[in-house]
Amino acid sequence: MPKWVLDWSEGSLIFIIVLTLVSVILLSVPLRETIPVDFFYMLITFYFAWRRSKRPKN
Repeated sequence: MPKWVLDWSEGSLIFIIVLTLVSVILLSVPLRETIPVDFFYMLITFYFAWRRSKRPKN
């Protein structure tokens, strides 16, 4: 597995756990609304990580 995928998954997992806990526990947002936001964040960061990995190295 490429290093950029591992870096992306580690960073996304940490942020999604924190975002979910803060949203559900502290802000009382229903989990049903939090999950799509987490998924959307994961897709956006995956796209940017993929683009960053495709840039030519200078």
